[in-house]
Amino acid sequence: MGFDVTLTRGGVLSVANAAKTVYGLSSDVDRLFEEAANNLNLQALVSFLQQLCRASQAQLFENSQSSPSITMTNPTMPSKSISTAGKLSNVTSLHLYRVADVMLKCVRDDGRPLLHVMQVWGVVAPHLVEAACHKERQVSKKAVAAIHDVLTELLSRKTELPHFNFHESLFKPFESMLCLELCDDDVQDQIVSSICELVEASASNIKSGWRPLFGALRAVRVHKQRITDDDRIQHHTAPVFDVFEAFLNTDNVFVFANAAIDCILCLLKFVRGPGQ
Repeated sequence: MGFDVTLTRGGVLSVANAAKTVYGLSSDVDRLFEEAANNLNLQALVSFLQQLCRASQAQLFENSQSSPSITMTNPTMPSKSISTAGKLSNVTSLHLYRVADVMLKCVRDDGRPLLHVMQVWGVVAPHLVEAACHKERQVSKKAVAAIHDVLTELLSRKTELPHFNFHESLFKPFESMLCLELCDDDVQDQIVSSICELVEASASNIKSGWRPLFGALRAVRVHKQRITDDDRIQHHTAPVFDVFEAFLNTDNVFVFANAAIDCILCLLKFVRGPGQ
C-alpha cells in the first residue's frame, strides 16, 4: 500500500484518515486493472477477464433464478434465455465498467499483438451482448457504447489483412443483440446509430465485418407506427441507406463479393418496409 493511516483511540478511523484510505485503495484498484491490461501475458489476461466477466454477470443478474447463457467461446450464438435483475442502485460501480475499460486498454496497447486482442474479445464480447439486453437502460447503454468504442479503436489502429476475418467477429455482437429481439427501441436505435458512425468513419476497413453488419440491420424492427409520419421514417432510414451507399462504393472486389448477397437481402428488407 502506498499510504499510511492512523487509528483513533478504540481502533476507529477518523474521517480524514478514512478518506485517505478510500482514496489510496481506489488508486490501487485502478492501478491493478491498468497493469493487468498492459502487463499480463495472454493466458493470465484471458483468465483475469473470464473471472471479471463472471463477477460482472453475477452482479447484473444476481436476482435471476437462472443466469444468462451465452457461449463464451462463440459470441455468435447467444442464448435467448437471458433474464434480468432488479434495479441496480449504483451503475457507476458496476464491474461492467471495469470489463469495458480493460478491453479498451488492451486495444490501445500497441505492444499487444492482434492475436491477444482476438482472444480477449472472444471472452468479453458475449458478456457485453448479455449486458446490452439488460432492462436497466444505463447498463444496456454502457454495453453498447463499450462495443462501439472497441470497434472504433480497432478499425482506426489495425487493418484487416487479406484472407483474415477478425472484423467479422468484431461486428457479430451487433447482429447477436438485434437477433435476440430482447433490446428495446432505444437500444436498437443506439446500435443502428453506432453502426452508421462506424461506417462513416472507417468504411474502407470494415472488410469481413460487412456481413454481420448487414445481418444486424436486417434484424432491425421497423414498427408500423413509425411509418405513419414521413419525416420520422426518413429520419430512421436515411442513415441506413448511407451504409448501403458506402458498401456499394467499395473498390475492394473481394470484400464486395463476400457480402453482396447480405447487402441485397438487407436492402430488400428496408425497401419493402415492415411486415414484408
